[in-house]
Amino acid sequence: MYEKMSEIYAQMDFGNRVHDYKYISETLKKPEKLSQTEEKGVCVYHDNGFGLVISDRSPEIIQDNLEILFDGSLDNGEELCTTLGIHMPGVSEEVVVKAAYAHWGKDCGYYLKGDYACAITDRKANQSFLIRAPFGLKALYYYLDENTLVVASSHQKYIATGVLPVKINFEYIAEYFAGYDSASRRITPYIHWSSLLPGETLLVQNGNAQRISIWKPARKRHTLSERDTIECFRQLFIDSVYKKIHLKKYPHYVFNLSGGLDSSAIVCALSCIPQFDQSRLSVYHDCHVNDMDDEEVEELGVSEERELAEKVCEKLGVSLNLRTIHDENMLLRNYEPLRDFAEPTVDILSGFPSSVYSLKKNYPTITGFGGDQVLFRNVHLNRKNYKQQQMNSMRFYKIYREILHPEYIEKYSLDERAAQKQEERIFDTVSQNDQWEKIFRCDQWVGNQDSYRSTRVLPYLDRDLIEYSLNLPDKYYIRKGYNKYILRKAFEKELPPEIFCRHGKGNHVSTVYDAIREGWDGIEKRYDNLYLVRYGIADKEKLLNRLQNFKYGVEPHMIHIMRILALELWLESKQSILP
Repeated sequence: MYEKMSEIYAQMDFGNRVHDYKYISETLKKPEKLSQTEEKGVCVYHDNGFGLVISDRSPEIIQDNLEILFDGSLDNGEELCTTLGIHMPGVSEEVVVKAAYAHWGKDCGYYLKGDYACAITDRKANQSFLIRAPFGLKALYYYLDENTLVVASSHQKYIATGVLPVKINFEYIAEYFAGYDSASRRITPYIHWSSLLPGETLLVQNGNAQRISIWKPARKRHTLSERDTIECFRQLFIDSVYKKIHLKKYPHYVFNLSGGLDSSAIVCALSCIPQFDQSRLSVYHDCHVNDMDDEEVEELGVSEERELAEKVCEKLGVSLNLRTIHDENMLLRNYEPLRDFAEPTVDILSGFPSSVYSLKKNYPTITGFGGDQVLFRNVHLNRKNYKQQQMNSMRFYKIYREILHPEYIEKYSLDERAAQKQEERIFDTVSQNDQWEKIFRCDQWVGNQDSYRSTRVLPYLDRDLIEYSLNLPDKYYIRKGYNKYILRKAFEKELPPEIFCRHGKGNHVSTVYDAIREGWDGIEKRYDNLYLVRYGIADKEKLLNRLQNFKYGVEPHMIHIMRILALELWLESKQSILP
């Protein structure tokens, strides 16, 4: 496995049973898991009478009354080692975090840049700090009562401990329908299992969790000339690609190149790194198999996307591999893998085909996620454009409301919830912090590693790049009818003219429509036993009517239908823990 797996940190009341592996394994109910780590594992007995840490890290990590659990990666590891006087190379992230905590204390999270979830337990002070990076796929979850703290960076790891009974949180499902921004929720799909917000640091002490800080971008007055502004952005982007791809120890990467601006810019940045070994990269372009004739293919721009992807690959000197995606029964193919996931999400239904190769080879996948959020100004995040924003937000709830059972709406006060969440999305001005909220709330990648089987590499989610971009005037985002203007200008020499000058990508929505419709038998077979109906969440007649409209092409919107399907399949996959 090239991907470092998430750690589990559990504090439990074990009395005086120090290093009693038999008792521990019986309590955890996972003896086979424990046996894998027993030889190199560390079991620590706390002075206050409770505590367990199972880790495959070296004993060096738990010296000085500190225990460090870290899942993810640091982008500024070398910089931190220089600052903290740590000898390189080969030092682990845990050692770096330990030194950072010793140097900066509770504020150390501000200096850690990357995509990570981290737990620092200071036994001498009898307290723990839980830290989550402001950007990236890594999440951090915790359970807390007077005697027990359980921390994990994924739902699966928490469930795997067997320490606590896992029960579905129906309050979360109400939140799921009231608003589609799960990244800003502390509530999770499981009772008593909470989430840190992106960029948050919590102090856990005496059975209580208290926020001590949350990262927000610094406001800086922009004074550079346009030429210097574009050159600085270009260098920051190349630096991000260098850190996240070139410096990483992964032997090979998979890059799914769409032919769009975001992914093409990553290739251009790679071509600017002379040390990068192109043999470490396999570039693919997905060709969906549908019953489209040549005229439809041309209208959707599918063949154009393939041609543009080939032009970009020429810049890097690598060959483009065409990968055929058979859309037949995609819904059913994605149902079984859904059992391994712990949170309903649109990406469960739409993200699998592009990661099939990565899954088989276990290679990290480079994606352009975050490009739209970081480099595209949203002028509708203000009261002046409230009606337009309402179309983007309240529309979802209004469509859901049509299929929800009236008693369910009343029980969870969904109208009031939705109105409150709508208000939270409206700002007085179009400002830097408003844009930060947009990045903060993006479900496509914020804390969403549970939705993927392979490691994701996200060059746009770099803290230095994001903070620099947030301080730029609007003219660097939209100009002359082009969005992401600064990204285009930064790689004007490397980008093929066809990509530099294009205003948008081909329409691939129809391929997803067709894929779901072709696998519709799987939904129809469940009509008599839908979990959304069984638990009084949806009105059966209204739900089936909505699904039938979508099947036969009457329904104009796709995302809300996919979210309904994702929730239905997720509930079915969790039937063993449903009441």
